[in-house]
Amino acid sequence: MTPTKDAVRLLLQGSNALAQMEANGMRVDVEYLENAVLNVTSQAESLKKKIESDGVWQVWKKAFGVKANMSSLPQLAHVLFNEMKLEPLEWTTGGAKGKGQRRPAASEAHLEKFELPFVKDVILRNRLLNKAIGTYLNGIRREVKNGYIHPFFN
Repeated sequence: MTPTKDAVRLLLQGSNALAQMEANGMRVDVEYLENAVLNVTSQAESLKKKIESDGVWQVWKKAFGVKANMSSLPQLAHVLFNEMKLEPLEWTTGGAKGKGQRRPAASEAHLEKFELPFVKDVILRNRLLNKAIGTYLNGIRREVKNGYIHPFFN
């Protein structure tokens, strides 16, 4: 056989194997999944209460009122750098419509460098837990049918 025919055969066999995996599905331990959702949700609720009892959250609520969103990094940056007058560790340039405004860097990676327990241990962990619930656990839960998930290998 020629290398081209071998390559085509390999691709066809691989496609067939993936199609078979899609059709058969993968078994999901639904009870374990439900317990994981409950566990992570409980941790997120506990952290939310911790956030709401912190003095930084009070400053945050005063600044944003009913629009205060503990998942918003721009709001957190505003609270840290404008309300609490902390010195940014890094700066970034950018903004709407390419105006190139210099502003404090407020990505998760930048905020992790702050030695504030409120930021590191509470806000960023809360974001992580909420992402785990909303994106991953509920995503799997939504796709499970009769104890199986049928992933799509396009």
